Amino acid sequence: MAESQVAPYLTELAAKVEPNGVKVGSYPRWGKARNTVTLVGRDKEYMESLIDEVAKSVEGVRVSVEGEDDVEGEPDLEQQG
Repeated sequence: MAESQVAPYLTELAAKVEPNGVKVGSYPRWGKARNTVTLVGRDKEYMESLIDEVAKSVEGVRVSVEGEDDVEGEPDLEQQG
């Protein structure tokens, strides 16, 4: 999903989780079709409870290391030109 499509949800999510000390970030992956959404905080259990909701809302999957969801042979956006 494009950043502009997920921005309203992420803004709402950030307001919801901020009282629990969680920060929400969204970062484009230059040349890739996917963005990276991050949840940063100290309450791991609370953040874990958000994973399914966030993945569904941004049409994504959970990854632990950026790039682990890259598909072998999938062209970068620059190459699709």
